[in-house]
Amino acid sequence: MQEQSKKQINLIDLAYYLLGYWYWFVISIILVLSYTFYKYSKTRQVYRSDAKVIIKDQANTRSGVRMDAFNNVINLVDMSNEILYLKSKMMMSRVVNTLNTDVSYTTKVRLRERELYDQSPIKLSFLRDEESFPSFAAVIVPIDDNTISVVSTSAPFVLNKKVILGDTIFSGKNWIVFTKNPAYSKEMYGKEIHVTKMPLKKAVNSFVARLNVLQDKDNGNILTTSLQDYNIFRANDIISCLVDEYNQNTMDEKMKIAKNTSNFINNRIAIIEEELGAVEDNMAKFRIKERMMNASSTAAGYLGRSDVYNEQIVNIETKIKLADYLKSTVDEAFSKYETI
Repeated sequence: MQEQSKKQINLIDLAYYLLGYWYWFVISIILVLSYTFYKYSKTRQVYRSDAKVIIKDQANTRSGVRMDAFNNVINLVDMSNEILYLKSKMMMSRVVNTLNTDVSYTTKVRLRERELYDQSPIKLSFLRDEESFPSFAAVIVPIDDNTISVVSTSAPFVLNKKVILGDTIFSGKNWIVFTKNPAYSKEMYGKEIHVTKMPLKKAVNSFVARLNVLQDKDNGNILTTSLQDYNIFRANDIISCLVDEYNQNTMDEKMKIAKNTSNFINNRIAIIEEELGAVEDNMAKFRIKERMMNASSTAAGYLGRSDVYNEQIVNIETKIKLADYLKSTVDEAFSKYETI
């Protein structure tokens, strides 16, 4: 029994033993907190922008979808198609080309990299097609009101020179135009601005991966679109442009359907008119061949002759009445001279 008690651990003694190394615990806590703060300070901030899209179809409510899903899934498939269409790369590529979001402008704020977007003092315009100018990276430093320094080591576009704002620089296979944005000010002099032009496909894939489209649980005809991005203004612009492109494409589809329907109806009417004209020609030829009278023209002829006859009868009756009047007048004149 005495040997077993000796082998048991005394917690009080262990606590005193560990307290003898308290400084290691404090140093470990400080190191962990410092590393955590350092990683947090370097992590880029992510923002989210949301928008709701109303699909104008009364049948797309949740109850309507359930009722139809028992027999068919037409409404459910329609909403799924709208979701896939909003998340399609074709739609996002239009948005990227419209907003030029394949070009990124970043700067360092303390340890954190910050996306500038439209707050960048410099704007680069690439006069290129996608195949001949896939990517570009450079560091731009504003020097004074009209001059910037451009350093690029991304092959094959190597630059290291001062550029006057508004100038066009030939780099590799295409041209780059450097222009001034409203955010250009003295506070930006000497600060590095990292410009990165991504390939279009890579930029589209990046934004599509961060885009989420969900159907509302309460209202099945409402789609909620959300995008996570490093700049809240860019996220808002992308969502707004995406909705605008969706609405425009919907209108174009409706106009296309209406135009095709109108063309189909006009073609059918033209075919029917042509067929009716051929039938009329055949009937006319048949009447001439068989010496048949046209009922409408015959009736019109009878009516025309009847009007002529009626007019002649009226004239004759008028003449008869006039003759009777003259005869009665003459008879009265002779009657005054009769013998008694």
